[in-house]
Amino acid sequence: MRLNLLLLLIIITTTLFSQTEPTKKEYRMTTSNQKVLIAYASEAGSTAEVASFINDIITEAEIKSECINVKNINSVEDYDIIFIGSPIYMGKWKKEATKFIEINQEQFKDKKIFYFLTCMSLSSNEEDKLAQVPKFLEYERSLITPLSEGRFAGVINPKKLSFMQRMMIKMVKAPEGDFRDWEKIANWTKECIAFF
Repeated sequence: MRLNLLLLLIIITTTLFSQTEPTKKEYRMTTSNQKVLIAYASEAGSTAEVASFINDIITEAEIKSECINVKNINSVEDYDIIFIGSPIYMGKWKKEATKFIEINQEQFKDKKIFYFLTCMSLSSNEEDKLAQVPKFLEYERSLITPLSEGRFAGVINPKKLSFMQRMMIKMVKAPEGDFRDWEKIANWTKECIAFF
């Protein structure tokens, strides 16, 4: 009788302890059940390409992810993790990206939020221009503080810009070309995945 009780106690103890720690494989499955949204605003398409690239890195990690322009998002309810990105124009995110945060601010409090931006100031070596970059998202940070912010140089392709935009670029003497650093974007995205 004592032997039976001792065996029963060993079986119960072993079962309890074996269920408390998930294996790495089980943890990975738990992580991959989360759904990610890459929400972006874009003017000439370069920030949309950055958003799509971020989405590709996340899906390669076997995590469900969707990349959608903020103008086409009706609800964020189904997502656990949200990346929000926009180019910088005149020192600010595009209005639709900021409005997206304002509208969904309450829902974002229960989600993991990441911001990213593209701007030509980051293509410069001038300290005064670089010092301005952290200030660009002060208002958005006041609404929701992100877990991380990705700041990336952008693209200026005059062929994709309106006449007024081309004139503004000439006035501020912004460089033309593609200054995106894809390796930097990939590394930042992988760092963000660690928060998932």
